[in-house]
Amino acid sequence: MAYHYFAKGWFFYQPWLNNFTFPLYKIYDALKWVFFDQFRFIGSILIIGTIVWRKYKLIFNKETSLLWFNIIGYIFLFSSFSFFLLRYFLPIIPLLFIFFSATLLQFNKNIKFLVVLIIIFLFFTQWFGNRNTHDGVLLESNLEYLDLIRLHKLTIDYLTQNYLLNTPIIADSPICDDLAQPFLHYVKKPFQNVECFEPDIVDISEVKLIILPYQGSHFYIFKEKIDHLNLTLIKRFEINGKITEIYENKI
Repeated sequence: MAYHYFAKGWFFYQPWLNNFTFPLYKIYDALKWVFFDQFRFIGSILIIGTIVWRKYKLIFNKETSLLWFNIIGYIFLFSSFSFFLLRYFLPIIPLLFIFFSATLLQFNKNIKFLVVLIIIFLFFTQWFGNRNTHDGVLLESNLEYLDLIRLHKLTIDYLTQNYLLNTPIIADSPICDDLAQPFLHYVKKPFQNVECFEPDIVDISEVKLIILPYQGSHFYIFKEKIDHLNLTLIKRFEINGKITEIYENKI
């Protein structure tokens, strides 16, 4: 946040601040991912077990109250933003692991060692994946998102090398922002005529280039819109099941 302020002039990325709401489904998604997904339910069970065994002071005491306040407050704050991604909750995971570790104090040395080995093994199994999903948000939950970053870089490098910066382009989110915003570090100079696809866009027949990321925000609607156009597939990039296609419109 401090870097954002000094480098970009804001603490929070502006689309986050369009409106503040507290929809229960976002809070549920955040709580589920933080406390249960990627085998973190093991740590949560240990915390619950510690409380049941009346050793709750290992978890809840004067020294840890500020940590709990930060965890719960952070979840509710970022769940209220209009723009919501799971990776925004990564900063509180180390705090949660502090409490997971505290629960191990009640076990003897051998059991502690075994539990730690199991958790480390399970944790590493969740780092990567090769899902061929049409919902980019699902790629937020592990380092599989790095595939998407590399894929966007390959796509944008190709466009930079082969097309003028004023070429009319329509692309699905988030790659449309990557083309137009140099601070995201995909382009040194932005493409000047980029439009982000929205479902209510009626006519895209006059656009020169169409960028279709399979992990885009509106994949099915976008693909349906372009299927009837006279398009030529210029280039297709794929990394571990993630796909981006570049089409040229014969206008």
